[in-house]
Amino acid sequence: MVCVQIPDDEQQIDEGLSIPKYKQLASIIITNIRKGVLKKCVKLPSVNQMSIDFLVSRDTVSKAYQFLLQKGYIYSENRRGYFVSENHQDVPANVCMIAGQLNEQVLHIYKLLIANKKILSPQLHLHHYSIKKLAKILSNNVKNGYFEYFVLFPHLQASDNELMDVLKMIPSEKLIILDKAFPFSLNTCSVIHKNYEEDLGKFYASCRKQFEKFWEAQLILPNEYFPAEGINIFKNFCQQNSINYKLTDEPDIVVRKGSIYVVMSDQYLVKIIKSISELGYELDKEIGILLLYDSSYTNLLSTKCSSFSYDLDEIALKIIEVIKNKKHINHVLKAKMMI
Repeated sequence: MVCVQIPDDEQQIDEGLSIPKYKQLASIIITNIRKGVLKKCVKLPSVNQMSIDFLVSRDTVSKAYQFLLQKGYIYSENRRGYFVSENHQDVPANVCMIAGQLNEQVLHIYKLLIANKKILSPQLHLHHYSIKKLAKILSNNVKNGYFEYFVLFPHLQASDNELMDVLKMIPSEKLIILDKAFPFSLNTCSVIHKNYEEDLGKFYASCRKQFEKFWEAQLILPNEYFPAEGINIFKNFCQQNSINYKLTDEPDIVVRKGSIYVVMSDQYLVKIIKSISELGYELDKEIGILLLYDSSYTNLLSTKCSSFSYDLDEIALKIIEVIKNKKHINHVLKAKMMI
């Protein structure tokens, strides 16, 4: 059987990348398998030939082939060499998930994606809300062709135009944007997003009687990213309903009788609950709590406070749907409100 030479005119091993050379070489082979250049059962070049063609060591080529064997893209035959697998189409899609930081929401979705081993193989990268770091992640991971999809939480300290310029690196069919829809994204890539302002406004309106029990409302701002419009929605609601309000991001919250706290993270929720217990206050009578996220404490506190969140399982299932069906979607998430 004659082996097929792998085209190297478009893809080369890049010395400047932080990605190991063997993974770069494996990515080049995977890309050519997906493109149909390397068809099923075709024999791959020998280790020696690949070493010459791509100017890398034999050890690098051997590592690349072992990596591809483990992933199921190729198989080996004793004394005959390496061949493209017949069932390589069934190999889980390589997915690059990119988020600002590893919070509860990101970790929950990532674990759900990992659990679906037959459909996708995810890797998690963090941009720490920096457009420059996002650009670096993409420059290291788009060109090599290893990832079939990029799942992005676009929470960044940057303008929509800056984000649009960076996302041009990713072919639109490979991009899945979460949480927020952008004007440029709806017709070019898959979007799984929220009507956050409208949904949160409805939630506050539904909780009006709870606000009226207390003389002051405090919005506790988390250390991690949160939608900036959330502050305006809270302020507008309080002003329209003549409610005294306060914004705070102080690490040590002083819990005061007669206040209702709007909380976005377990970090602050635990502190408030602990203070309530120590001071002997009664929740929902002397102190109020509203949760603006899906907490592990939600069910425990469900009879004492209201909560607002989105179904993280639904987000993961929609990501899997896009990858499994290879179909572009524009999906709007429904808010979960427990009043």
